[in-house]
Amino acid sequence: IEGGYPIKVILDKGREEPWGPEPRPIMYKKQMESRMKPGVMAGIFDGDGDRAEIYDVDGVTPLSPNQLGVLFGHFLWKTKRVEGDASNRSLVRTLPTTRNLDLLAKFFKISLHQTPVGSKFFADHLDTLITATEESGHLFFRMGDEVFADSAVAEFLLGLLIVAETGKSLKQYYDEDVMGDLGTVGS
Repeated sequence: IEGGYPIKVILDKGREEPWGPEPRPIMYKKQMESRMKPGVMAGIFDGDGDRAEIYDVDGVTPLSPNQLGVLFGHFLWKTKRVEGDASNRSLVRTLPTTRNLDLLAKFFKISLHQTPVGSKFFADHLDTLITATEESGHLFFRMGDEVFADSAVAEFLLGLLIVAETGKSLKQYYDEDVMGDLGTVGS
C-alpha cells in the first residue's frame, strides 16, 4: 500500500488503482497464499475490513462465508457464548445463503429469519441474532451480548478461538461436529 489518502493499492494483476472506503478486491491474496503452509491459519481481509477469507490451520483450505456462518453459529450457541435462550435468539440468512443455517436452527430449536440480499437487512434482527450470514462474506455474530457486524478481524479471532478451544481445525470441527449434528435433523 502506497501514498496518502486516497491510498493506492497494487491489485493482483499488477495495476495500480486508487482506493477509498468502498469495498475492493481482497488485496495481496496471491502473496499471502504463497506463504501458506501447514500449521498456519491466515485471514485475508478486503479493503474496507468487512469481509475475510479465512484459511484453516492446514495452510491450504479456505472456508466459505456459508461454512463460517454455520460454524460460528454452531460454536457460539453450543458453547453458550450467547446470552439468552432459544425463545429470544435466532439465526439470520439472506435468501441465497446456505440452507445448512435452516438445519442448524432446527437442531437448536431456535428461530430462523430470512432477509433479502444485503447485510443492511440484518439490522432488524440485531436484538436476537446469534449469527447473520450473507453468501458474499458479510457476517454478523454475537458473543455475550455484543454484536460484531462486518468485522473481518473479529471473524478471524473467533476462528482462532474455535481452533484453540476445540483442538480441531475449522474444517474438522465443521465436518465432525457441525455436520454430525445437522445430520440428526434430516434435510
